[in-house]
Amino acid sequence: MDKASGVLYFFDVSGEYEATVELVTSRPVIGVISVDNYDDLEDATSDSDISHINSFVANFVSEFASKYAMFSRRVGMDRFYVFTDYTVLEELMNDKFPVIDAFREESKQRLLPLTLSMGFSYGDGNHEEIGKIALLNLNLAEVRGGDQVVVKENDETKNPVYFGGGTAASIKRTRTRTRAMMTAISDKIRSVDQVFVVGHKNLDMDALGSAVGMQLFASNIIENSYAVYDADHMPADIERAIQFLKKEDVTKLLSLTDAMKLVTNRSLLILVDHSKTALTLSKDFYDLFTQTIVIDHHRRDQDFPENAVITYIESGASSASELVTELIQFQNSKKNRLSRMQASVLMAGMMLDTKNFTSRVTSRTFDVASYLRTRGSDSIAIQEIAATDFEEYREVNELILQGRKLGSDILIAQAKDSTTYDTVVISKAADAMLAMSGIEASFVLAKNTQGFISISARSRSKINVQRIMEELGGGGHFNLAAAQIENMSLTEVGDKLTQLVLDELKEKEKEE
Repeated sequence: MDKASGVLYFFDVSGEYEATVELVTSRPVIGVISVDNYDDLEDATSDSDISHINSFVANFVSEFASKYAMFSRRVGMDRFYVFTDYTVLEELMNDKFPVIDAFREESKQRLLPLTLSMGFSYGDGNHEEIGKIALLNLNLAEVRGGDQVVVKENDETKNPVYFGGGTAASIKRTRTRTRAMMTAISDKIRSVDQVFVVGHKNLDMDALGSAVGMQLFASNIIENSYAVYDADHMPADIERAIQFLKKEDVTKLLSLTDAMKLVTNRSLLILVDHSKTALTLSKDFYDLFTQTIVIDHHRRDQDFPENAVITYIESGASSASELVTELIQFQNSKKNRLSRMQASVLMAGMMLDTKNFTSRVTSRTFDVASYLRTRGSDSIAIQEIAATDFEEYREVNELILQGRKLGSDILIAQAKDSTTYDTVVISKAADAMLAMSGIEASFVLAKNTQGFISISARSRSKINVQRIMEELGGGGHFNLAAAQIENMSLTEVGDKLTQLVLDELKEKEKEE
């Protein structure tokens, strides 16, 4: 507007606007599709049946691509590439990729254990970079358990978006992959001067057991390997276990303070039972290393170590202790064998994460447990380590009594603002609440002894507590997850958790 003359000017910018829209919607998209569990099925199926399965998979993906006018190309029996533009990808994202559910249901009708994992990426220009990110997204979908889609723009500042994952981990790990991982990890250990193994903050028995196991694994390759613990923050069961291990005097244990003095620029850090740097035993200790190995059974998330040279994540495994014990089995070294107490601590780790072999167990879990028993795993020692003292028992029940029902089958217990609890107590309360009749999911939130707000989440088979905890900065598994939150009050976290649970229930209703 020209104020002096009082004339109002209008400019036609529709051309520029349409050009901008065209630029955004025509951005190239590359997708990679993988068929979960195909290798296992191929090994156990006759040639004629495999031929029928291949036809089913190829026709399904071809029809999916044709429906959205995408170009597709099969590059392997279980691998496809698709090419399209952002308009199509946006439609798929708005519909939440119904192809994932459709393929799973059609596979079920054919009595096939197959699901799809997909990685998509898009951006401006650089097709090579877009393709690389699409492959990374596919890998992320697979290590999170499969049966899902990961989409991320070709931009380092953008976060991945997840679709699917509404069922428990569907990908089955193979012995071939475990053997390959054992070889790769062994080769890497040979190239360094020292190995330090750490679990996550607020160490539990699975983190300690897998750390002790990997220390033994590394000791069969090089002389200097250590399982590291934080002497200032140890729950009672961890303290008892470490005392047992020190008394046996087989495992090389180091306190965090002592370990920090020994690190060199050729040292290797192995993270067990976690894959988020924010959850590691000590961020200052982690920052001393230029190369890490990650061994975990939780679904991979953001905040993943940038310096990871080997990643062994199997979200279908019961525990990190199970994964580590399998690596030791395949190593089959005669130099240092599992001692009685090492086997006991590994068994205790498995028992913790499987709730005494009643949850998330497979035939592989029992195979590993049988092996640990042959190595001297002692049930009496495990009972002594895991024993609950009276004060802990009282605190668990104190939290349970704060529980309230959300709907007919969900329990949420929010502690009093003036009380703090150990994270072990919080998780035990969540376990106990889930064991109650008719309860599908349980959530317990309380201030922990370090001043943060901790949430432990558990579910049976219908509710994906991992998705809920990820919204709060945490993570875990489909039916076992947790989060630790700063800079929010207990009431604020409780309100947000309640809303997220309600949102998840609505999402579940839509899927059904």
